[in-house]
Amino acid sequence: MDTQIARWVSFILEHDLQGVFHVGTRDTSDYTAFLDRLAQGSGLPRLRYQVEHSGTPAYQAVLPGRPEIPPRLQMSVDDVLLSLTKAPVL
Repeated sequence: MDTQIARWVSFILEHDLQGVFHVGTRDTSDYTAFLDRLAQGSGLPRLRYQVEHSGTPAYQAVLPGRPEIPPRLQMSVDDVLLSLTKAPVL
């Protein structure tokens, strides 16, 4: 993960890009599904959640929406999970 972020920073500096950059994934994942997969890949027991409903749908995502960032520097959710757990996550 650190190497990937360093590549982003190097690319931004080398190309003298300006503005705000979010190092996000090119795809999205449900929050609880992501946590379940992270726990599984880390060898933790199955997580239990207390769900609170707000009554209003809410979505949150940070996507690399900058066209200057080449595909080779973009990560998927699976890439992030593999980086964090060092094990394939199903």
